[in-house]
Amino acid sequence: MRVPFNYLMDILEKTASIGIVPPQNGNSPISRPKFLLPDTVLEAGRLYIADPAIVQKDRLPATSALLTSPAPAQLLNQLQEIFDRCEIWEGTLSAAAATGDLRELLDEIEAILGNPIVLRKSNYAIVACSSEVFSNPALADLRGTHLPYEYVNSLKRDVKFEQMRTSETPFFFSVPVSKSQALGVNLFPEAGATYCLSAIPLLRPLTHSDCFPLEICAGHVTQVLRSTVIAGRYADPSGRRERLMELFRTSVENKSADVIVLEQGFSSLGWQPNHQYCCLSLRTGSPDYLSYTEDLLCNQVESLLPEACVFASLGTIAVLLNLTLAGAEIRELLEKCVYFFRDNDLRTGVSNVFTGFRELRNYHRQSLIALDFASRPQAFLWIRYFSDVVLDYILEQSNRELPLHLICSQQILQLKQYDQEHQTEFYVTLESYIQNKFNAVQTARELQIHRSTFLYRMERLQTLFGLDLDQRDSLLYILLSMKMLELSKSMMLHE
Repeated sequence: MRVPFNYLMDILEKTASIGIVPPQNGNSPISRPKFLLPDTVLEAGRLYIADPAIVQKDRLPATSALLTSPAPAQLLNQLQEIFDRCEIWEGTLSAAAATGDLRELLDEIEAILGNPIVLRKSNYAIVACSSEVFSNPALADLRGTHLPYEYVNSLKRDVKFEQMRTSETPFFFSVPVSKSQALGVNLFPEAGATYCLSAIPLLRPLTHSDCFPLEICAGHVTQVLRSTVIAGRYADPSGRRERLMELFRTSVENKSADVIVLEQGFSSLGWQPNHQYCCLSLRTGSPDYLSYTEDLLCNQVESLLPEACVFASLGTIAVLLNLTLAGAEIRELLEKCVYFFRDNDLRTGVSNVFTGFRELRNYHRQSLIALDFASRPQAFLWIRYFSDVVLDYILEQSNRELPLHLICSQQILQLKQYDQEHQTEFYVTLESYIQNKFNAVQTARELQIHRSTFLYRMERLQTLFGLDLDQRDSLLYILLSMKMLELSKSMMLHE
């Protein structure tokens, strides 16, 4: 077996009085040590031990190394023990890998590195863990289907995050459960770094000398991954979750889907047509990471929202929530998720509550419309409900074919222009009067004017602009026009 020279030096760093002649490449793998004698035939890639009195540095091959010590026999035995230990690791790991049991293999790795081990996919789905994860309460968060988002966020805050995702050598990274850094290595059983093997420093700190043992372990885990179909330790054996997701996906993405078949499918899984449902659409504010974290986010949403069916769709995360089975109102459920949305920079659109599945696709569309409003610049709410934005949506749709000045009430536009030209406050007066439900006394108090002054203004409004607040259609048109002007001002601020 060959061992990197730097690994040997890490182990021997506290050994005094050692003279070192390293190979030209300091991390070259090197073979078991031999005594260097005057008549020794030197080999490439070999480690030699010598008494300081014997000097043959000039004929040492570039890939070989020389260590000198006043006690060369003792040093030789120490090095042999290191090589023996590495060969024992190889044998133990080979035997565990031959079984194809990832849990058994990770337990052997845990014994070697003296810390709990986690194997995950690049999308943060947990494939397997060592026994310490299940016995240690501090690691309870790692017993789910994915890394907790606290762990993922700690990764993303690391300045070396981008390099870590594609690194071919071991790397250190921060984890919430420990003050010292964890050690990980990417695995390449397929094209690209599709898995990561990590040691969590819960039982002892990890150092650079642990990199080589981890690389040995990684090779055996990669071998198992190449020869085994990994469904995930936490796969739902009943397939219920996957069937719900496919029914929801079909409803949303297939315009010609048979509604009767969909209803029968949902009903067979306990989601009845008379239950109450709600659709959510989520979008991250950090699109660079969406492709790496969407599976994690889907999993976390399902964990936070009971009886939710979730899948990633066209850059968003689509959610169908069964409120009847969840036993709560939609706003009550989402209040518990606000911090999750904030921490993951997720904007969320929420449809109206509905029953049955015939209009499921359209209710999902409602949630996308609400999401659009939540995702706009200066939209300070993480969650927007369709019922709260529907009027703005209607007005925006009406403005798509004709410009604003051809849709708004001409009387309202003339009133606004008159105010600008004459420094009057007719528009503010009318707006306050409507908001105060046509209560003259309350309006005058709010505007801080005398009641007679208010009545004079309203009389002038009638005379100058012919506004009729008694007719329902006329009043509705005035209200819509004022809302259009408000929306137009808001859109200009966003732009």
